[in-house]
Amino acid sequence: MLENYKKAFKAYDIRGAYGKNIDEHFSYIMGRAVWRQLSDESRVTSVEKKLLIGCDVRLQNSALISAFETWLKEVWFSNPANWDSSAGIFYANFDASVDYPYGVCSTPVLYYLGQDDYDLWVAFTASHNPPGDVGMKFFDKDVTLLSTEMLRTLFEAEYKVQSTEYKEKNWTNSPPSPPLSRRGNLLDSKVQKLYDMLDAKWSSLQKRHHFVVDFSTGASVSVEKKFFQDYLSKNHTIDLINDLPDWSFASHYSDTQEHENYEQLTHTLKEKGAEFGLMFDGDADRIGIVWLDWKVLWGDLLTAMIAKQILLESLARLPRDARNDSKPIVLYETMSSKMVNEVVTGLGGEARMVRVGRYFINQELKACGGVFAGESSGHYLFAELGGYEMPLLALYYICKEMEEYSNRAEFVGAYKKYFKSPVISSVVTDKEGALKKVQEKYPCQLAGRSDYDIKFVDGVSVYAPDFWFNLRPSNTEDKIKFTVEADTEEKMNEVAGELKSLL
Repeated sequence: MLENYKKAFKAYDIRGAYGKNIDEHFSYIMGRAVWRQLSDESRVTSVEKKLLIGCDVRLQNSALISAFETWLKEVWFSNPANWDSSAGIFYANFDASVDYPYGVCSTPVLYYLGQDDYDLWVAFTASHNPPGDVGMKFFDKDVTLLSTEMLRTLFEAEYKVQSTEYKEKNWTNSPPSPPLSRRGNLLDSKVQKLYDMLDAKWSSLQKRHHFVVDFSTGASVSVEKKFFQDYLSKNHTIDLINDLPDWSFASHYSDTQEHENYEQLTHTLKEKGAEFGLMFDGDADRIGIVWLDWKVLWGDLLTAMIAKQILLESLARLPRDARNDSKPIVLYETMSSKMVNEVVTGLGGEARMVRVGRYFINQELKACGGVFAGESSGHYLFAELGGYEMPLLALYYICKEMEEYSNRAEFVGAYKKYFKSPVISSVVTDKEGALKKVQEKYPCQLAGRSDYDIKFVDGVSVYAPDFWFNLRPSNTEDKIKFTVEADTEEKMNEVAGELKSLL
């Protein structure tokens, strides 16, 4: 069983099939191992500790959370009657219902709630994965994701030491116990503080909009939905779809990078005559936008739009004589359009390319003191919040950027300077050999061109005057993923075809 469990530890989080890679045994071991490690490191007593738990809409979460906290309740918090506001297990159980006894809370809201106030917090979520999958993400007070390599090591050690005890537990016949009422005024007041901060920004906009929001029946149906209803609806026309929790994702799956998931949103946009549409993924830390001609505006262009507004704010706060010495830093990953670099450097900022992966980009943002980071996948991390996602803030900056243009066509046209392919995946068993073939072929083709460049930030990136591409091996599958951007659509298709043949 341990081998199946180990497969749940992915590159950036813990995720896998319920009952196969992750089950109640797994969750119990994880709770015990992580909390023991935290206690050993900090050397503080159990009554001084605070644990925050949140989850998405997957019904399996109730059993997993109940198993996760079993040992904590029995040993660390054995007498809940003695708990006070400074210690214990807390739940971000917003909009709890009969089917969701632990409530529903998006990952970004959990980031906001847990920052500075909790020793450890865990999001039970499998993000945009199919309904049969479950997962976990662990964070500390600084909103730093605990590395899966460390978590796997802790898990294996705890599993081997206590394997007999785990086998004796019959989780299958043990229904999850309802959570103790441990939300309290702190969480509610922090959510209100979040609403107030977002409302102040949105209220500064001059233009009014009509847009459709697709909640994908996921975690955004709680705190995010309330903000649209109670705040944004005062100044904007908003139509909501898929705004009730559904663990089966019957309307469509919630991956914002898959075109077919936008069909219902596109249909509703046409029906309502709205300007644009917004779609959340399963745990609401990513967004996708459908814009002009009912086409998806991909995440790297949204990164450029958001970065422009954040840079303008950052530069306005700097004294003029300090702007050349203190350039605000914006991070973007290797598959992003050249538009990101051009927008950032054109405004006097510094654009830094980093490897793909939310864990890595978050670490780099904090290390370099950057102001913003964006991924093509739809993750947008804000230094003003502490280095994590908040799609409601991303949408505000996009709408703020719209105010500089007279119409949608002018706005989108300003950013669609190049032709870029979607991310294409090819099944490749020898990933290292495939990358070597690419490096061997393209230098030969481009020999003698002084402006040719190649980078190895993440996989291999080849840059030529009229095109560029990035290939990177998947961290979890026998696949190589690539994207091509070119000055013309014909060149883009030509290079993409060459890469497909080569792989």
